[in-house]
Amino acid sequence: MNNLLEIKNLNVEYYKGGQIIPAVRGVGLTIKPGEIIGLVGESGCGKSTIALSIMRLIPPKQGKIISGQILFDNKDIVKLSEDECRDYRGNKIGMVFQEAFSSLNPVFRVGNQIKEAIQLHNPDFTSQKSKQRAIAALQLVNIPQPEERYDAYPHQLSGGMQQRSMLAMALACQPQLLIADEPTTALDVTIQAQILELLVKFRKDLNMSILLITHNLAIVSQLADTVAIMYAGQIIELGPQEKIFNNPLHPYTVGLLNSVPDIETKKERLVQITGQIPDPANLPKGCLFNLRCPAIMDTCRRMDTSMVEWEEQHFVQCFKYNPG
Repeated sequence: MNNLLEIKNLNVEYYKGGQIIPAVRGVGLTIKPGEIIGLVGESGCGKSTIALSIMRLIPPKQGKIISGQILFDNKDIVKLSEDECRDYRGNKIGMVFQEAFSSLNPVFRVGNQIKEAIQLHNPDFTSQKSKQRAIAALQLVNIPQPEERYDAYPHQLSGGMQQRSMLAMALACQPQLLIADEPTTALDVTIQAQILELLVKFRKDLNMSILLITHNLAIVSQLADTVAIMYAGQIIELGPQEKIFNNPLHPYTVGLLNSVPDIETKKERLVQITGQIPDPANLPKGCLFNLRCPAIMDTCRRMDTSMVEWEEQHFVQCFKYNPG
């Protein structure tokens, strides 16, 4: 099966206070048609930067993609002009951003915001047809009374309905890939479950690929086919969901899983990962996890790690599995 999206050796930098800060370093990732990829890691590890890179939405004054390829349907998004990028955004690749309320424009009605996206990619549509498509998108995400919600302002909707409205906007043009960046943030557990059910439904009914960005391992275990673990701007472990959860290889992945409450095993005490993710402007030498790793070796402090395939389709970046 051909890949829908293929990221090759992606490197992204940000600029702050005269400093060049590496945000993403040498990332490679593939997404197949109809596949759900879970991208997991702590805040600040580069997950959202990857999403913004795919959408070509990194503000030029704040940072840029310095090298690598992002191939979508065999076209390199990195090399596209801004006009060509607009054809991809929303049309072929949709995105749900964090914090729906801040992503929706408070001075425009929700329906008009969805309608605008539809008209942008379908200039031959009449205003009425665009409105009908927008209402259909609201209906698709199970918003009750979509005709009435079409005329509502964002502040008149609950947090769950705001998130559903963002999903409707992302799906209005029936994209092949949906990027969901922390789609359940700040929602109660009941609404979270409903949003996750919708994502599964979209994958099944529309054969849509989904890049699910989250720090919630429970969500990933329910939805994802493949899991990519990120740390300090790098993907350090990658593999099928069942292999990541049943046989984690990287000490960081092991630490993440050990810090999750488990009712069945009735852990008396959760095991925390000591320390903090390193400052991207002052990264340590060698393996980036060496300052926090319980299994550190001398080599880890001196040499950079590289990704190896330890078992079929299960990749890891650690000297324990790649002595060099």
